[in-house]
Amino acid sequence: MNIREKRQIKLLTWTLDPGSQVPMYEQLCQLLRREIQTHVLPPGKRLPSKRVLAAHLGVSTITVENAYSQLVAEGQVETLLRRGYFVRKSYEPFDKSFLKKQAKLEKSGPLIDRYKTAWQREREAQKPPVLACDFSTNRVDTASFPFTIWARLSRQVLQEEGRDLLEVSPPQGDERLRASIARHLQTYRGMSCDPEQIIIGAGSEYLFSLIIQLLGPGRHYAIEDPGYVKISRILEKHKAQVLRFEVDRHGMFIHPLELAKPDVIYLTPSHQFPTGVVMPLKRRENLLHRINGFYDHYIIEDDYDSEFRFSGRPIPALHSLDQQGQVIYLGTFSKSLAPSLRISYLVLPPQLLLRYRQELMFYASTVSRLEQMTLARFIDGGYFEHHLNKMRRIYRERRDALIAAIEAWQFRSKIEINGIETGLHLVVVFPAEIGEEALVTAAAKVGIRVHGLFEYTWDNPNPETPPRAASRRLVRPPTLILGYAHLTPEELVAAAERLHQAWAGLVH
Repeated sequence: MNIREKRQIKLLTWTLDPGSQVPMYEQLCQLLRREIQTHVLPPGKRLPSKRVLAAHLGVSTITVENAYSQLVAEGQVETLLRRGYFVRKSYEPFDKSFLKKQAKLEKSGPLIDRYKTAWQREREAQKPPVLACDFSTNRVDTASFPFTIWARLSRQVLQEEGRDLLEVSPPQGDERLRASIARHLQTYRGMSCDPEQIIIGAGSEYLFSLIIQLLGPGRHYAIEDPGYVKISRILEKHKAQVLRFEVDRHGMFIHPLELAKPDVIYLTPSHQFPTGVVMPLKRRENLLHRINGFYDHYIIEDDYDSEFRFSGRPIPALHSLDQQGQVIYLGTFSKSLAPSLRISYLVLPPQLLLRYRQELMFYASTVSRLEQMTLARFIDGGYFEHHLNKMRRIYRERRDALIAAIEAWQFRSKIEINGIETGLHLVVVFPAEIGEEALVTAAAKVGIRVHGLFEYTWDNPNPETPPRAASRRLVRPPTLILGYAHLTPEELVAAAERLHQAWAGLVH
């Protein structure tokens, strides 16, 4: 061993643990890697020969050879013919400040623990307060779900479908479920559509994103104001141009559309969310008349809760009035069965179906085939119709209990109750001089959560909004949205009494 190798060996004096679960060559590899990365062994430095280093550490030459080979594979060491092993010269200079930063981070704990603390803080900040009652609009009566029937049908599917159940579902969804939905729409919504036009997806939000991709970039979308806020967010995330049009007592204004000429109109005509108004037949026909003749312009009809109409005959769906193939129908089972099923569907016009098959058929179905087959049997067996009839009775009873409790308020003559003919929420309108936020705050103080119309309204439009957006604005009185589907009649009456106490001092 020459003098130079003796100096190198002094720098490489370690103790390897033969009893460790980490192989000896990997222990040596880790030690050498650290010395290279911290420039104890600088670029171009010649490493001791395998025989010399093995003798110095008391290990076999195979151990050293394996460690060197690993570092060569990683690109940190290179071999030169008949000269030996060298630290690669092209290795990036080491930033010594990294050691200080690393030491500081190690003192603050492992990375996962630091993020756990942040996640915990976020959860605590988002945790809703403990309330006696929440008039949310996104919940239904899950206690009345037909668990026994659904479980029996699921078992039948598992026993009878065999391998088909394990196969990948077609991109548009299971053929039997699409056929069942088409028959249901014909019977209950007067819609004539082929099962081939139907696409099944995991929730309306997913399908709405699919529509945006199908129609292509650069489109201008007209949406309702007030309206379903999440639709606006989805559009903005897809870089679409959003135009907001106000809603009056008959639904979305029609006349501003002539000036703006949006490419796509999204609306909820059967039960406008959240105002609860129903678009009359005349306005529906006018809307279709204004968009007919404009090539590649469409209406998205979100029919999210039309199954629950409590008085009068249902108004025909826009899709059933459309003669030009310009209405995209969006339906869901979230309100009629359960939100967690995540089963919604589209009915595409024929020309869009062709475009979908050409451009988007690579997307796999997002709904479990077991659930699709179970739902198909649920509809075809008449269970869905029976369930809807049952839920209409239950929800009518709850609506009537809430209305009766509100009728007993001392200030009943000063408020209006709207949106009671259909859907699973109603609207209470207060005198103009009362602040909407004050009503919400007063309710929260007695443990009741209510939602004001301002939560769904864009009263401060973005100054960058294109000038094609609607310019006039309605002056709206304070309005509260009360969802009642998930609350029992007793809970609704008790909550209404608390609200009466909370608001009695505000409404004179």
